[in-house]
Amino acid sequence: SIVRKFNEWFSAQRFSPRKNKRNYSQPNIERLRWLQKEGLLHPRIETEVNEVISQEFVFPEDIIERLREDKEIWKNYQGFSEGYKRIRIAYIDSARKRPEEFEKRLGNFIKKTRANKVYGFGGIEKYF
Repeated sequence: SIVRKFNEWFSAQRFSPRKNKRNYSQPNIERLRWLQKEGLLHPRIETEVNEVISQEFVFPEDIIERLREDKEIWKNYQGFSEGYKRIRIAYIDSARKRPEEFEKRLGNFIKKTRANKVYGFGGIEKYF
């Protein structure tokens, strides 16, 4: 997307159409859910977006089991928003083909969850 400033009060953001058969990242799916909830989706893309955001996220059982091993971690995890859980678990799961990275991401998530801390990259917190 491209953001252009009109003047000191207004700016606009242009989103280009996605290429066919491209996957959406979980943060982008959460952004689309937020845009739909706020009524900010352009009518031209609503049908395509509804297909994407209506797909149920499946939480990998092995990751959930690791979280359930510790009662404090599981309690803190259950207190997080659904959007945050989907984003974090999808991020961990995306490294599954790289076992060392997968364990590193899962370990970090477990550590942060034990401390009841929400983390992520800047600006995404409004989507969860």
